[in-house]
Amino acid sequence: MRIRILPLLLILASSPALVAEPVSAQPGGPDAATEMARQRFAEGVKLFDQGDYQRAQVAFLQAWALKKHPAVLLNLAQCELRAGDHVAAARHFSQYLRDYPDTPAKERDAAQKGLEEAQRNVGLLEVVAAQGAEVLVDGESVGRAPLAEPIAVKPGTHEVEVRIPGMPPIAKQTTVTGGSKNAVTFDVGLAEPAAVPPPPPDAVEEVAEEDTEAEAEAAETEKVEEAAPAGGRKSFVSWVASDPVAWGTLGATGIGLGAGVTFAFLAGASATDADSIAAQVSAVASRDDGLANYKDLDRRSNPCADPIPVTAQTDYRPACGQLRDKLDTRDSRKTIMWVGFGVAAAGAVGTGVAYYLRSETEEPVGRREPRGFAAITPVWTPEVTGLGVTGTF
Repeated sequence: MRIRILPLLLILASSPALVAEPVSAQPGGPDAATEMARQRFAEGVKLFDQGDYQRAQVAFLQAWALKKHPAVLLNLAQCELRAGDHVAAARHFSQYLRDYPDTPAKERDAAQKGLEEAQRNVGLLEVVAAQGAEVLVDGESVGRAPLAEPIAVKPGTHEVEVRIPGMPPIAKQTTVTGGSKNAVTFDVGLAEPAAVPPPPPDAVEEVAEEDTEAEAEAAETEKVEEAAPAGGRKSFVSWVASDPVAWGTLGATGIGLGAGVTFAFLAGASATDADSIAAQVSAVASRDDGLANYKDLDRRSNPCADPIPVTAQTDYRPACGQLRDKLDTRDSRKTIMWVGFGVAAAGAVGTGVAYYLRSETEEPVGRREPRGFAAITPVWTPEVTGLGVTGTF
């Protein structure tokens, strides 16, 4: 089956979710993640056309992580199919058909054909277990029962495990071949409870009296609880909605995480460019006889070390300068990436500490005791990165 990937690029490029507006456009312009997703998608299409399916798969995965778009998912699945990663292809084709029912019929037909081809090379596990039980295959969680569809796995022997609250884990092994489906049933928790025989007529009146007494005790307990002073801890959601400190720490977490992810992809792009330049320089140097004994040294294996050589065939200074610029850019982007992740981690820790210190509800005025006050805010300077804590305890 020939996979047509270029038309889907046109669909993605024309989608309002991934089209880059001019820099001067203000409201409605794409954010950095959307622009990066569009670049990774275009890179994946180029690598796919070159037959480099494994690198194309990585590019599409990056685009999908940045932007959940049906065209990205379908191209990722097609690429995985070409690369021989049939398990991932089957899961992503199935996800496309399940999550995007309103896509054009032509694309859905392509996804259905891709799914059928992928499933001919994988085994399917149909797991039956008690509702709510967590299902794991080879130690990886795949969801909770009942599962929406069979699980695609590589042909061979696999361990299927279910975890039911209050019970020890239960595991079974099963062997599947390509194109086959195995049912794995866990009977624990599936049986209906045994019927309880009706009480004898003499006990009916006693049960009714006991129920009446229990209802009276419950009503009295409810009155006591209503009269008791308020206390305890707010829920996390209500605390976040009412406390400005939570806004600051969660904002720092989001900003740091966004910066870290963005600059991680940017650093990867710079590293790819540097590798490309280094490969070109090495290819030229290997054929340059002037480097064999350049200033009494064989410089063919390291043409960009100082002093950068200039031979009768090639001046290596411009290319080596570009290589160093790309490496410097990569390193600076990595630094910003780690700073962003550090700020995100500090914000997350600060949120947890602030919730613990500031989420208790107040007691009535007559019984209120003095309490400490704490404020936690991120601190960022060229010398110090962390959290600042102020207040009384």
